[in-house]
Amino acid sequence: MNKNKVLFITENRTFGGGNKYTEDLINSCSLCFSEVHFICNKNGLNFFNLKRLKQPLSSSQEIDIYNFAERVRHLPKIVRAILRLIFSPLIIAGNFISLLSLKRKIALLSPDLIILTNGGYPASLYLVFLTAFFLPKNTKCVMSIVGTPARKSKWFMRKFWRYVDSRLSEKLDYAIVNATNIKDALTESFQFSSAKIAIIRNGLEEIAVERARRQKSGLIKIGFLSRVERDKGIYELVSSFLQLEKDFANIRLIIVGTGSELQAIKEITKTSINIETHGYVEDATTFLSDFDIYVLPSYHEGLPYSLIEACRAGCAIVGTKVGGIPEVIKNGHSGIIIEPRDTTALKEALAKLIRSEEMRRTLSTNARKVFEEQLSLTAMNTKVMDLITALSKS
Repeated sequence: MNKNKVLFITENRTFGGGNKYTEDLINSCSLCFSEVHFICNKNGLNFFNLKRLKQPLSSSQEIDIYNFAERVRHLPKIVRAILRLIFSPLIIAGNFISLLSLKRKIALLSPDLIILTNGGYPASLYLVFLTAFFLPKNTKCVMSIVGTPARKSKWFMRKFWRYVDSRLSEKLDYAIVNATNIKDALTESFQFSSAKIAIIRNGLEEIAVERARRQKSGLIKIGFLSRVERDKGIYELVSSFLQLEKDFANIRLIIVGTGSELQAIKEITKTSINIETHGYVEDATTFLSDFDIYVLPSYHEGLPYSLIEACRAGCAIVGTKVGGIPEVIKNGHSGIIIEPRDTTALKEALAKLIRSEEMRRTLSTNARKVFEEQLSLTAMNTKVMDLITALSKS
């Protein structure tokens, strides 16, 4: 394989860790490809921070992808079902034409490697069908999957989806995942070959984080840095904190992030003087350096960047036993791991850390070591280049 042109293709309609993982993959590939090209859905570039790229993109294009579910998800379920019945043929036809157009674009560009960046799996069906049925022959192709795979399909569609899975696995040279549990799910439930899955964990650049400010105010600051959504465990966290503040006068909960549940959370917490909400911030380093405890009580995850940022900042961490979280945070050593949706366990874990400064300090030190040893951007770059070298030899 020549190392001249690499083409990234993605469908992305929101901010999140998947964007950042794509940006980091682009930066890694910039070290060994002379040209980096990018194709995404209409307005998709708005959700990427192009300032983070080490080198400018050689080209970027937007294409029409008709995502019906995204456009109607705010409507009642019965209305969505009726609209889907009416418009599905048109949407399928529109995306079929779009895929043929994209196939021509790829042929004209003639990249040496295509990297499709996905969320979970199947996630973007557009990318799945592009890979399985529309890519030019003999195309070197990799797909990143950084969220927990899941599929809810009707019984009469299962054979069809098994065929799509096997076809996709056959066409891919590699799937890139950022957690072992994602690899396990793909091999056990989606017919992916274990030998064609590379685990490349997210990485962050090393920066100096000032942690000396902690404890000076006498407050113990508990931080949440993520999208404010139900499946991030925000309601369990707020419920736990509202109970804890009755027993501890020196605690504060700081919620950083935006999402569909933010206004509801503001309403629930408006009577508490110990809860702050800050909405979306581009750089949360200052917040993290001030957190004594970082909490991510998600229902499902890949390997979230916010967790890596908390390790880098040396926070005492409370996380749930989902995705890649327990792969990097060892219970009782570099954090406390609880079951998702367990408000009682979350409250008890926080109470234990609030009471024990020594425990906070120990977990903080060990979380920082986890970052230094496993989660640096240098380590990620090395693994990406190793994968590209393997592709060159195949």
